[in-house]
Amino acid sequence: MRVSYERRDAATAEEFAPKRMRARLELSTAHYTMPEGEVRVEEDGRAEARIAHGLGRRELYTFVNLLRAALAWHLPRIGGLMLHAAGVVLGAESFLLVGPEGCGKSTWARLAESSGARVVSDDVVLLHDIEGTPRMLGSPFWSTHAVRPCRGRWPLRAVLLPRHGSSPALEPAPPSRALASLVANLPFLDGAPQGDDRAVALVLRLTEAVAPQTLTFSLDPGFVDLLRGAAG
Repeated sequence: MRVSYERRDAATAEEFAPKRMRARLELSTAHYTMPEGEVRVEEDGRAEARIAHGLGRRELYTFVNLLRAALAWHLPRIGGLMLHAAGVVLGAESFLLVGPEGCGKSTWARLAESSGARVVSDDVVLLHDIEGTPRMLGSPFWSTHAVRPCRGRWPLRAVLLPRHGSSPALEPAPPSRALASLVANLPFLDGAPQGDDRAVALVLRLTEAVAPQTLTFSLDPGFVDLLRGAAG
């Protein structure tokens, strides 16, 4: 991504509000704008961002938000997806927990880490090679749980849907529920042209390649043993 800085009215004391981003999505280009900056992405992956000068730490937040938007739009063109989800690695395999805001993704990631898992992200997960062997990619994106950025590509063992309960359990999830949850957690793609169905097609392929499961857990890392058993 090429980044340049310019003077604009956004250099104010307003609180940073990434949800104020707006998108103009076409089949071959995407243009994301927010008060602090904008990015234009081409189908071949080239991207050019412009960020308001003089924002202090908000310059970094703006850059990260624009980068995430660019990746979310481009990844489906190379067989990948960005998901609003949490991801951990156990052994040589990865696990994805996907659900709406407030479902416990950050809590799940912290609990898994306390029992020996490596947290990839508690907020945004990148997947690749979905049409082959789906893999989770190392990610620099997280929410409340600061993660040391890690490089790697780990085969995806399970797509997990969260359910809260006193006893940990792992059971098959209805594919239709998993499909709906995954599609609902594709960030930055609202308003994509109807003919641009790459992301949805990849989500369907993901549910076929990696059987979705419902994971019941509470404020206890006992569920990690279930995941280790699934990985084994």
